[in-house]
Amino acid sequence: MKSIRLNSGHMRLLPLVLMICLFYPGLASGQETGLASLNIALTLINQREGFSRILPPGSVELAAQKVSLKEADSLEKLLVSQGIFADGESIGVVYRLNPALDAKAIKAGAEIMVPFVRDKKQFAGEFDKGGLVALTLDKEEKQEFIKVLKELEAVTASVAKLPPQQFYSVAERDTFIKSIKTTKSIVDKMESFKVVIKERTRPVSSETLQTITSEAKQLNSILHDVIKNNGKVNKNDIETAVLISKDMDIKMKNLAETKGFGGLPSRWPDVLVTVKTIDVQKNKEIDNLRVYYVPQALWNYRASEAKSFDRLTSPADRVLPEADYYIWAGKLEDSNPLTERKSLEVRKVTGKEKIELDLAIK
Repeated sequence: MKSIRLNSGHMRLLPLVLMICLFYPGLASGQETGLASLNIALTLINQREGFSRILPPGSVELAAQKVSLKEADSLEKLLVSQGIFADGESIGVVYRLNPALDAKAIKAGAEIMVPFVRDKKQFAGEFDKGGLVALTLDKEEKQEFIKVLKELEAVTASVAKLPPQQFYSVAERDTFIKSIKTTKSIVDKMESFKVVIKERTRPVSSETLQTITSEAKQLNSILHDVIKNNGKVNKNDIETAVLISKDMDIKMKNLAETKGFGGLPSRWPDVLVTVKTIDVQKNKEIDNLRVYYVPQALWNYRASEAKSFDRLTSPADRVLPEADYYIWAGKLEDSNPLTERKSLEVRKVTGKEKIELDLAIK
């Protein structure tokens, strides 16, 4: 499937629109399933006539239904038939509704949950003229990322001018500069995500978006303190920059991933992680502990950046996007480690859809 994209003229026409809570009963359970759990912005557009229109509150009802993919169907045609503009954003909604859907394995006859416009009465004339509803996932979060990235771009421009006295050694200065001032710098890598977001070419998981926004904020904070406040660059700052660069390399590989059925943009790769907490001396599992995790690049900021599994031990499980994490367990409302802290490398490998991990109680 060839993705439909809005050109720059149409993009300028798309205002910030209706943010609504949506619900469709009977969807499969999971972290990111069901319209009720999704943060979706809606815009009525007509690409043929080159206009967009803000949808007044309650004017369009979005729901989800199960359909069977026929031999001559493409997911693009299917979405358009439901009144939905087909692009990377709407494909992202389809993936959220179908946690097990694999773009590379879709076949005729497959039953797929898809979004659709339930009531078109108020804008029936617009739909008759070719109007469609464009969906945008996590729009406010995407706008925040673009804003933070713009700030980071501005402060990064001053990095090369840092005087040697702001580093504890020349070697540390060189390491720090190298980590963010190469042909594939952190900012350049993040720019690629901004392009994907603006051009709506493929889905980006909510958690991945949150991570790169947090990484941009932390790097921005480090550089701002150094450049504006004449602060010192310490080893933790350098380690953070190096790990952010590494994390962005992992994510860039996903952007370059081959597409699936009919050119369908791939789901953002993730893996189910199952964790047991073990009392090694008694050789038994310990219940009612909370499993916490944080991307390694954000370890120094774990007080605000650490997340947790929804289910308590043991075992507990959660689907995590590809990245390198630190993972541990603690009390229900206290993230201080009661177990060892382990490094966790999450990669989507064919035939390995699950990672199992034991955490030993201290």
